[in-house]
Amino acid sequence: MLFQNMLNLISDNGAVINTICTVFLVIPVVSLIIDKIKSKKPKISVNFQLVRSSLACIVIENYGDVAAELKSLTINEEFLLELDKKLAKKLLSLKKTRIYLAPGQKWIINFETNIFDIIEHFERKECKIKFLFSRPAKKWNYKGQNDIKFDEYSHFTLYISELGEINDTLKKINNTLKEIATNRITDNAKTTTDISDLQDEFVRKKSDKT
Repeated sequence: MLFQNMLNLISDNGAVINTICTVFLVIPVVSLIIDKIKSKKPKISVNFQLVRSSLACIVIENYGDVAAELKSLTINEEFLLELDKKLAKKLLSLKKTRIYLAPGQKWIINFETNIFDIIEHFERKECKIKFLFSRPAKKWNYKGQNDIKFDEYSHFTLYISELGEINDTLKKINNTLKEIATNRITDNAKTTTDISDLQDEFVRKKSDKT
C-alpha cells in the first residue's frame, strides 16, 4: 500500500520531481563554469610596503593566475603635493598607462621618502589610490581602490623587512670580522716586538761577554 502511494505521488508530480533533479544536475555545472570564469579573471593589488627598513613604497602586484594590464592609477592630489614635484608629475601621468604584469610579477613605486618623514612632516598623511586593470588587449575593465592612512603606522616604532634583517646581519658579521682582523694584526705586531726585544737582549749579553 505504501509503495503504491509512492508510485502515485511520483506519477502525479513527475514534472516537479524532474525539475528538481534537473536543478541538482545543473548546479555543479554552473559552479564549474563560475570557477573557470573566476580563474581567468585578472587580479591586481596596490598596497603600501616598506622597503629597506623604512622607505615608503607602493607595490603593484599581480596575484592572479593570468596576465594582467594596469590601465590607470590615480593618487589624490592632496597627497601628491607633499611629494617631490618631479615625482608627483610622474605619478600624475599614470592616470593613463599600460603596464603589463605577468602572474606573480610586481612593480614598485618609490615615494622617495621614509615613513617617519611622512608621519612627522606631511600635512596630508592619507594616500587614496584608485586603479583600473584588465586582461591584456581586453576591453572589460576591473576597478580597485585602497586608502592608506600613514598616521596609523605611527603606533609602530620600527619595521624591519626580511632584506633589512639580512643587511643588518651582514653588517654585524662584517664588523666582527674587522675586529678579529684588527686583533690579529695587533697580536702579530706585539709578537714581532717581543722577538725583536729578545734578539736585542741576546746581542747585548753576547757583547758583554766578549
